Amino acid sequence: MDKLTTRDIARLAGVSPTAVSFALNDKPGISEETRRHIWDIIEKTGYQPVTRVLNVREPLHFNRIAVIFRDDIRPIDRLFYTELNTSVMLACSDSGYDMVFTHLKLKDGKVQMPEIIRTRSVDGVLVYGDIHSEITRQLHAMELPVVELDSSRRYPGQVAVSPDYCTAAYTAVRHLLSLGHKDIVYIGNDELHDFNLQTFTGFQRAATEAGLSLDMSRIQINIRDEASLHAAVDGILSGGVLPTAFFCATDLYAVHTMQHLHQRGIRVPQDVSVVGIDDTIISRFTIPALTTVRIDREELGRRGFEVLSAMIAGEKRESVTLPSSDLVVRESTAAPAR
Repeated sequence: MDKLTTRDIARLAGVSPTAVSFALNDKPGISEETRRHIWDIIEKTGYQPVTRVLNVREPLHFNRIAVIFRDDIRPIDRLFYTELNTSVMLACSDSGYDMVFTHLKLKDGKVQMPEIIRTRSVDGVLVYGDIHSEITRQLHAMELPVVELDSSRRYPGQVAVSPDYCTAAYTAVRHLLSLGHKDIVYIGNDELHDFNLQTFTGFQRAATEAGLSLDMSRIQINIRDEASLHAAVDGILSGGVLPTAFFCATDLYAVHTMQHLHQRGIRVPQDVSVVGIDDTIISRFTIPALTTVRIDREELGRRGFEVLSAMIAGEKRESVTLPSSDLVVRESTAAPAR
């Protein structure tokens, strides 16, 4: 007969593996009646629990995963991750897992690790977005399964499920080119180095294939916040020649660009077209509604959890890049007026 596991004990006792773990480790969180019932099952089956003296342990299963955010995400950026959360929660619910939200940050060069991860009280970790490399290093040092969602970075040992932002940018710019645009501004953020590299590569590939030679003033990669975006747009508008289109690396940049153009008396799409990437819910309700390339958060969350749960089960998994070329044409793009 195969050796019994905590999951077998949980099934026989009619409780969760987490409850079995609490009983084995004499932790609070279950009633004394449940605790006695679990130990009755253990004694009847002859299951050998943790032997602390020899430090021989069967890996405990908590049916719980941690979800980690970057601590510098602005409120409006969370729109993307709110929809991603819904997908992950559905996948967790279907598989009997709970989600625990937390975040890690660096303070004085040291990673502040929450107790639930420090004590390895979760089965695995999902990381949203690009976080500091030192945080990533220490997470992997915990020897917990870690999957990064929506990560643009690539490094040895990483397991990530990420959109293809290069193709997304290429698709958006190809749409502008198909409408007849030849003077296109790039709006991005080089502080997000890996993400910016992907989107700019897609932008550049489309422009090169079309034989465009863009002035460097049309490449704006120093967008840090709303103020710097407004300054970049003002600089372009003061240059004497109005571009016919703006490609923005995110819907957030596109929404702020349209808002500032409106304040400057520039009409979208009559005077200039604007396109973004993400298709967050806000893009449907701007005036005009934003043309964008959809990033499938539902598939991103589902596949991310699928990869993580396989790793929790002991399987080896590789990174996954999701196709991202679903153009959503709305009202913010049109053929150039001139």
